[in-house]
Amino acid sequence: MYVICIVGRNKIVPDIESAVERIQNYAAPLTYLRHNIKHWTELKDLSCIEKGICSKCKKPDSSCRNLVIIRGQIKKHQDRIHLIMVNQDLGF
Repeated sequence: MYVICIVGRNKIVPDIESAVERIQNYAAPLTYLRHNIKHWTELKDLSCIEKGICSKCKKPDSSCRNLVIIRGQIKKHQDRIHLIMVNQDLGF
């Protein structure tokens, strides 16, 4: 089984701290807002939807609680993850 990530240039940031800040204060609030509109979900108790920035809430519905950093691949799965960079802005 392969993991293929297609990533737009707008996701490139200089360091991990900038990546976390971008996720919490830009991508996650917009994603929650999109899901509320598209799927009529009830995530209104997440303050990031109202404020547009992460409050580090730790609520069960918060996807900000999951942060994955891939530093490399183990030998057994060395060709499993593939990253395709696209020279245009894609998504949030």
